[in-house]
Amino acid sequence: MRAELLRIPLLVAALMPAAAGTAAGPNPQLHVTVPAGPAAVGDRVPVRVEAMDGAGGLWGDVQAEVGDRGDWAVAGAPKTVPDATVPTWVVELVPLRVGKLPLPRLHAALRSADGSRRDVSAAAEPTVTVASVLPPGKKIKPAPLTAPIGARGFPWEWVVPGVLLLLPVILLLLWFLRRRRRRRSDSAGAPVLLPLDELMALVGELRGRIGHVPAELICDRLAAAVRRFLARRSGEPVQEMTSFEVRRLARRSAWPSGVQAALGEAMTLADGVRFARRPAGDDELGRGLDRTVEAARELDAHLSACELADAEQVAREASA
Repeated sequence: MRAELLRIPLLVAALMPAAAGTAAGPNPQLHVTVPAGPAAVGDRVPVRVEAMDGAGGLWGDVQAEVGDRGDWAVAGAPKTVPDATVPTWVVELVPLRVGKLPLPRLHAALRSADGSRRDVSAAAEPTVTVASVLPPGKKIKPAPLTAPIGARGFPWEWVVPGVLLLLPVILLLLWFLRRRRRRRSDSAGAPVLLPLDELMALVGELRGRIGHVPAELICDRLAAAVRRFLARRSGEPVQEMTSFEVRRLARRSAWPSGVQAALGEAMTLADGVRFARRPAGDDELGRGLDRTVEAARELDAHLSACELADAEQVAREASA
């Protein structure tokens, strides 16, 4: 009997960690991968960062803290990987010295469904081997300085030729500024198109350019036009969002499923051509423009119906 009583505290102590882990739920973390093989000083090293176990939270863009050691530099803003199953970014880091360099601290903000915010760091930060650009085992001496050639002092003999060379440039700059000012004054009195009409006009222009300009140019203008239409029509800051965040906005705003499907297909095509350099034929580009028009028309009708219902509700409450 006494032995059985002693087993009870041991059993409780063994079950407490498992119960605590179950209650805590998944632990959000960032998974970092680097390309294999050594890099050289000054190369751009694409670091892939995946957000794991977010539990439906909203992730901010990943950040890299290079610190004051001078080991790394960041080349531009992080790029979102389209069509990833989890939020994924690619951060381009530039090594500044040789050796085995640990990556700088990579972290991202995660806002949970209850509104709380936490800073999530990478679970494990791998190291990158950076090789020297100089030949191994050899000491390279710098080239000696040479004495300046030519007379010292201000080169007055180049003043008149320099003015003659810069005069056409100055005249061209004045003509360009005058033309730009006139164009601004002409566009100030032009009527502002509705969001749907503006998008339809640009889609018609892009449709006429298929086969005459590169697909990247068409997809760049299409992606910008879609974000401008969504921003003007919904009032959300869509132009500052990534494609992943735009899809999340569509789901959160309960837009019709047809709008979400057509919008996702058009954005997938544009992102694939712009970022992944995926080739796209004329028929596929035309299909992307058609899906954009379908999504815009259905969303405009849906939002118009919602606005009309809200106005009627306000009118009933005012008359009550």
